[in-house]
Order: sequence, then C-alpha cells, then structure tokens
Amino acid sequence: MYCSRTKKYSLLVLADETAAKEAEDALKNGADFVTLVKEKSIDTFSAKQDGSLGWITIGQELPELANASLTEKGQISQPVKISNGYAIFRLDDIKPSVVKPFDDIKADLLVKMRENKAIDDFFALQQKVSQAASNDNDTLATAAKAGNVTVINTDWFDENNVPAALNNEKLTQLIFGGSLVDDNGPTGMNSDMVTLGNDSAYIVRVEGYKPASTQPLDKVRDKVITLVKQQKASQAMNAQAQKLLAALKEGKGEAALKEANISFGEVESVVHSSATDPIQSAIFAMPKPAEGKKSTVCLMYRVQKWS
Repeated sequence: MYCSRTKKYSLLVLADETAAKEAEDALKNGADFVTLVKEKSIDTFSAKQDGSLGWITIGQELPELANASLTEKGQISQPVKISNGYAIFRLDDIKPSVVKPFDDIKADLLVKMRENKAIDDFFALQQKVSQAASNDNDTLATAAKAGNVTVINTDWFDENNVPAALNNEKLTQLIFGGSLVDDNGPTGMNSDMVTLGNDSAYIVRVEGYKPASTQPLDKVRDKVITLVKQQKASQAMNAQAQKLLAALKEGKGEAALKEANISFGEVESVVHSSATDPIQSAIFAMPKPAEGKKSTVCLMYRVQKWS
C-alpha cells in the first residue's frame, strides 16, 4: 500500500528582519494573515493569490517550509530567512493520507526505483571522475578514462558567445570569474566537479586565454548582425504572444492559435515545489478562473540548449 499526504500553505514575504518581526507581532495580536499579505508581502506572485501556495505533498516542500514544521491547521511559523527577505508561512489545511492498492502504483514505484538507481550510479561515477581529475591535475585525459567519457574541446569564445553546452551561470562564473585563469593566463588546473541537477556534471579546464581587446568592426560584423536578429526575433515573438493572450481573453483564442499553428499541450497536475521556477511561480500566481472560464498567462523566459 502507498500513502501520500498533502498540506495547503500560505506565504507572507517581508523585505527585512524588522518588517518580519512587526508582521509576526501583528499576527500574534490577531491581525488577519491575508490582509497582511495584500498590504505587506513583497512576493507579487503569491500575493495575487492572497498568499496561497496551494496543496503540496509532504516531502516535496521547499527546505524552508519543511523546517518550519507546521503541524496544525492555522499554525503560523516564525520569520524564516529566505533568498529575497523573510518568510512567514501559515498551514491552511491538511488532507489525510490516501491509501492506494499496490497494483495501482506498481508501475510508478518501478520508475522511481530505476530513477534512484540511476542517480546513485551517476553520483558514484562523479566521485570516481572527480578523484581522477584531482590526482592528475595536468590534464583531463585521466579523468575521462576513469569515467569512460570523452573530453570535449571548444573553440575560442567570450562571455557573450558561450557554447550551448557550457551556457550555464555556474559554469560561466567558473570559467570567467573562478580560479582557472589569473593575470598570467590559464592556471593549468582542473576545476572541481560542478553538478547541474541529477544528470549533468562538469569538470572544466581552460587551455588558452586572450585578454579583452577592441576589435575592428569588420571582424565582429557577423556577431553584431546575429545579435540584432536575435533581439528582433525576441521582440516579434513577444508581440505575437501578447496578441494571442489578448485573443484568448476575448474568447477568440481558438481561431488565433490555429492561425499561428500553435496548440496547448496535455493537461498536467503541478505541485508548487520551487519558488525559483518561473513557470511554477507564474502558474500559482494566476487568478482562479470564474465558473466555466479559463485563466491565461503569458510568460517569456530563456531556454538553454544542452549537448
């Protein structure tokens, strides 16, 4: 048998510790949580929903929320330090465990077991490769052999033209702002292992470095043209998205989507498990639709391509 339990939470985010303490005192003196959210919260996404984070399965909460250890309906946490201020959580409701027959969840359990096995194997491989890279800091060849992987060499690039496989904030910070390059050029060292999620890990080595310099227009003309084209394409895409959004709100969305050769994907259930995920934040900030209606939101964000 399998049991799952969910809790419904609300969130109030304050700019600093002083504001959080004032809000905590106000709540202790009987202030209405939703009213404070509307008046004080700096988290615009949750504030549009009166602070509601929706239903969250136990075990999938953000660490700050899990550590608040709220167990009773209506219970309010102390201010908790988060990345953009201080949060006060309220436990709004609890749904009891749902017991399901094993046969109903067997397939899901098998998938989860395989995923966990793959994650464990990948972690072990990371340890092996990282150790090899540390033992032989003059090359990546030894680490590649230990992990049975291939070293990928890039062409010259700058911060504005990072190859897709390396175009991640952690990696670009490591390459351009880390310890791999100093005033004399490449240090000749392998980086530490950089893990991105459960399926990507990198060890980086800088083989060459050219100081910043001003280049003649003829040499960068193609890059400038490409950048301008990308900016214009982004502007055109945003304009089309806003046009489609307006059509959807006017009840003319079906025809507009068909004309643009665009369609919605399959319906999915979403758990609010990440406060930094732009899609989740936008979804849970959407107003509850009126009876027989639908809510629509337009979200522009950048998708990175990985190899």
